Amino acid sequence: MRSFLLFLAVFLTSCSPLSAHIPEKMTIHEMESFEEKKQGKAYVITDKEDIRKFQSGIWGAGKESGAVDLDEPDLSFTLNKESYFLWLDSGIIMNQANTHTLYILKERDHENIKRIIVERNDRL
Repeated sequence: MRSFLLFLAVFLTSCSPLSAHIPEKMTIHEMESFEEKKQGKAYVITDKEDIRKFQSGIWGAGKESGAVDLDEPDLSFTLNKESYFLWLDSGIIMNQANTHTLYILKERDHENIKRIIVERNDRL
């Protein structure tokens, strides 16, 4: 019975989104508009823990549907083949493949992501 429970725990953990593949790096671009990136304004993140925090934030974000009117995004990034826009001050993300749905980052995730971005910006 114990070995079955251990197997079940390992299996369920391996199926969890948080155990998904963490990419080697991710690049975050500052944006001029929805279509245009700022020239020379990109941050490369290679720290696995920071990338994991981005993943966790995206998966934990709350869905907001309906018509929205937003300013131009601050940043864009790609994570696990999905591209997103990010409004840093408000903690809003939007999947670039579905611009009719917003996601609001949880407060803790918003602060983590904001800290990661600010640290990279300070190093440049």
